[in-house]
Amino acid sequence: MLGKFVQSRHNLRDFVEQFMRCISQMRSRKAHSYLLSVVGEPVLQSPFHDLERSAAKKLTRVIFFNFRPMLFRACTLKVRTHTWSQTSNTFTLSRSANTRREWQVCHYGDSNSFKCSCLRMESLGIPCDHIVAVLVHLEMTDIPDSLVLDRWSKSARSKVRAFVEKGPFCWDSTITCRNWMLNDLCRKMCVLACRHEAEFADMTDKVLHEIARLKEIQDSGDAGGLNEVGEASTLEGCVRDPQLVRCRKRQRKETLKGVKRCGLCRQTGHNRVSCHLNPNSRMNTQQGASYFGGEGEGETGTMEDSSEEEELAWDDAADLALDEGYDSQGTI
Repeated sequence: MLGKFVQSRHNLRDFVEQFMRCISQMRSRKAHSYLLSVVGEPVLQSPFHDLERSAAKKLTRVIFFNFRPMLFRACTLKVRTHTWSQTSNTFTLSRSANTRREWQVCHYGDSNSFKCSCLRMESLGIPCDHIVAVLVHLEMTDIPDSLVLDRWSKSARSKVRAFVEKGPFCWDSTITCRNWMLNDLCRKMCVLACRHEAEFADMTDKVLHEIARLKEIQDSGDAGGLNEVGEASTLEGCVRDPQLVRCRKRQRKETLKGVKRCGLCRQTGHNRVSCHLNPNSRMNTQQGASYFGGEGEGETGTMEDSSEEEELAWDDAADLALDEGYDSQGTI
């Protein structure tokens, strides 16, 4: 996704601006998906309405759409054997059309958790159709919490927001960089101040005094920067719409169209292909010479003289060929 914003021709400033645009768009998409998950309820389509309704209430909309096909595929599975043990119950399943391929699903009653041999739940965090078939076999109408990851639940966003509000972290990149810088400086100060007892006591008093002063400023509401931190620490204040930036149009260079001239004679009205100075030109005849060389009679006369000389040379060559044929045969 970053490749849509950042290009090789961007400098450092453009890279930072485009990177922040990419982050803003990602947050906007996440907020839009969260809105779709909260508002409205999907239409129940599978034969297991209770499980589908429970999944729609717990999972986000995108993850729910990925989980819904598992409900349809569970209809083709059947529990073949059931094994009891002290810690778990093992179910062996296979499809109706292919009984050779089997899957084992373990149900742990203490934690109410499931584990399948296909490892889809461990890989993607979405319950597989084999686990759904076992839930139907056990006549469960609600999906256990062990099959719903916190990352794919609707309450994941509220948990992150509560963590950000209570902790020193913030979604704003500027505030986060300031926090890291202060942590680095405080780490160096602690290393230097803890070597001597007098410096340690003096630095402790100063730090406590600064903490008390900042708290008073924050409580009074006179800290402009701290109020911005409090507003940005909430999730709604951090998610913003992507900035609309107009593309810069390339300025067209004004070009002056000059008069086209021939590359051989540098005259206007023709090119070097049809020029009379080109020996391979079709117009290198008396008509072409009269058409292109109409600037003076001398040039036209020169072309006529050269054409007459060529005709005389052709006549002499023909007479010579006739004489040679007569001498060799004796008669014509």
